[in-house]
Amino acid sequence: VMRSASTSPFPGLSEYLSRGAPAVSTTKKKGRRSLAHAKMPVYAAIVEGTSIARGQLGVAAVNPATKDFHIFSFVDSSYASLQTLLQELDPTEVLIDESTSKDLHDAVTTTCHTADVFTVKRKFFEGGLARHRKLSNRSCKLVDSTGKEECLSAFSALVQFTEHATKSVLSRSSLSISLHEKSLSMVCPTCEMEGSECEMKSLAEIREHFAHNHWQVHGY
Repeated sequence: VMRSASTSPFPGLSEYLSRGAPAVSTTKKKGRRSLAHAKMPVYAAIVEGTSIARGQLGVAAVNPATKDFHIFSFVDSSYASLQTLLQELDPTEVLIDESTSKDLHDAVTTTCHTADVFTVKRKFFEGGLARHRKLSNRSCKLVDSTGKEECLSAFSALVQFTEHATKSVLSRSSLSISLHEKSLSMVCPTCEMEGSECEMKSLAEIREHFAHNHWQVHGY
């Protein structure tokens, strides 16, 4: 079973995604040694669901020095929790889908103002479940992928970026991949416009709600 940590909203990430010892360069100056500390890299990728899954976010992050991957799945239509997560991750490189909305793009760039943000073609976010099955070690196998499409898409892009950036190939069944999930309530925009109230706490609830209440009634 994949390791899962319930987080609200993902506190203590320094324990999950340790950067290790900082890079140190030494120079001699007047007989004394000067230390210059460089920030260790953390890579991240971000995906948002489309259509009725808008607001369902998936984030993947890795310290390339350790190759320990972390994937995050949560609902956040305001991007407030995403920005909190990014502040804790403090990534040096961030990947986003080329079809990312302007609101999400702005949330990422304003939060990660010192990071390099790359807009990546959608094809690099495909095949996440297959890559997870191939690369995860025995203790991290994913039993149920329902509702995790976005974080798996982010994982797929991040794997390819990590291999490219580190000039390496990740071995089969070699990765530690930790799953972090957080549920937030989401209000159906169609019901809200019609003056009724409904709250859903997962992507599965959203899909079921639309299937029973809107697809047939409104011709979706």
